[in-house]
Amino acid sequence: MRKQTLIILFLIFTYNLDCFSQDAVDYQKLLIEAEKLGEDNEYGQLSKAMIYQNIKKYDSALICYNKAISLRESHSKADNENKIVLTFNTQMNTGSDDLFANGMIYYYTAVVCHELGKLDSAIINYKKITSVDRNFGDAYYQLALVYFDKEQYNLALEELNKAVKINPNDKLNLLNRAYANMQLDNNDSALIDIKKSLTIDPNEPYSYKMLGDIYLAKGDTINACLQWGRAKDLNLEIEEYLKCKCETIKN
Repeated sequence: MRKQTLIILFLIFTYNLDCFSQDAVDYQKLLIEAEKLGEDNEYGQLSKAMIYQNIKKYDSALICYNKAISLRESHSKADNENKIVLTFNTQMNTGSDDLFANGMIYYYTAVVCHELGKLDSAIINYKKITSVDRNFGDAYYQLALVYFDKEQYNLALEELNKAVKINPNDKLNLLNRAYANMQLDNNDSALIDIKKSLTIDPNEPYSYKMLGDIYLAKGDTINACLQWGRAKDLNLEIEEYLKCKCETIKN
């Protein structure tokens, strides 16, 4: 029996999309197979979109995502004969391999829009996926990152509140909510989240860095340098930044 399905393997992280190595996946071959499904096949367009996204050709990915969505909207039902099986390793158990059915197509479209700097389009698509699945915490988290780029910290904070409610022990949710609060001068609220993040991961250098920033904002330069020193010990990449800040304070 002729094989009519195309299997694409992806590895998806908390706040980004990554892929297996080029050696492990022949993307050109996958593109050729996807092309065989035809320009008017929504699953073919979806396959090409995800392949292009995985090799960071975001302009091409967005074109294909939009075509896939347009084709789905114009069809009364999916073309099951040529249905593509999409296999995922995710933190979200959708219970479906159909990105149209579970709305995940909007999530990946939003990721691509964000990569291309199309922030308003990213917001629209992230909100579409949260309207389908209100418990998809990563969508709220990613939406907050878009608002960070727009410097709309109040809106970012609203989305991070939702993300934390769904995943209260995710340190990235906590640290980014702390950052939003710091931008809004809500340092006491930020302090609570940072201290909680340290109970989850006591070796996270950026928790100590942010603690130092808060202590500096409160005028406590001794504790600020102490926390930055802890951050430096855990992550030498920020050593010069910390050294500069502490020397500035001493002077």
